[in-house]
Amino acid sequence: MKLRLTNILSSLLMLTLPGLLPALETDRQQPTYIEADQVEIDDAKGISIYQGNVILTQGSIRLESDILTVFNAEGETERYVADGEPARYKQTMEKDGSDLVATALNIEYQLAREIVTLTQQAHVTQHDDEFMGERIVYNMRTSKVQASSAATSGGDGGRVRMVIQPRDQKAP
Repeated sequence: MKLRLTNILSSLLMLTLPGLLPALETDRQQPTYIEADQVEIDDAKGISIYQGNVILTQGSIRLESDILTVFNAEGETERYVADGEPARYKQTMEKDGSDLVATALNIEYQLAREIVTLTQQAHVTQHDDEFMGERIVYNMRTSKVQASSAATSGGDGGRVRMVIQPRDQKAP
């Protein structure tokens, strides 16, 4: 029963989120800047660990965390993993210039796939809409969101919650 309810909630969430828009395409063409109190780089493993007041910016993307691990392969960055209390992610959306703002204890951004995964106390806002759960996966290419509660992601309970504000109705 729980699995079926989760599938229904996920489907409902995906149907009610037309407001989530694709991110700016130009962001990926911009240089990446990282600031931190300290960094440890292991070129042999392709891993860099930034610690203390970490701020990553790339175009309209801003990722803030306590610890940021950057994974590289063959000279290309594959993904970022940000841990914080909470970690914060912000990016401007293409169509209307609004900001998607997300927080979670853990944020993973897979660059090539353009997928942001938020786990543990995940919270996403865009316009005045809010989405909360223990795990939220946002595909920026397709503008699809999948959210799950702690119970479905191995936790001890909880539910996916969303607040969707009414849209302004244009007079005919």
